[in-house]
Amino acid sequence: MLRFTADAIDHLINVRRQKGHDANALPRFVRRTERLALTFAQAPESGDRLVETPRVATLVASSAKDLLDDTTIDVRTRSGRSVLVVRRAR
Repeated sequence: MLRFTADAIDHLINVRRQKGHDANALPRFVRRTERLALTFAQAPESGDRLVETPRVATLVASSAKDLLDDTTIDVRTRSGRSVLVVRRAR
């Protein structure tokens, strides 16, 4: 099961706004080689999993599902910037 911290949800909403997407754009996690990437979509694509949170629904592409199973997405500060990080369940 994928979980999001409150800070991660705030971060997703802020990034969506900064990139000029409207409130209907869904954050979407995809696999780029062996790394995750965040994109935005107006609707799920075939094979996407919808993850509901209290303030924003998020999509996980089928290519990224195995990277996000049993994880929590959180935010950390690196070099003065907030970035999303994935923590594995213990």
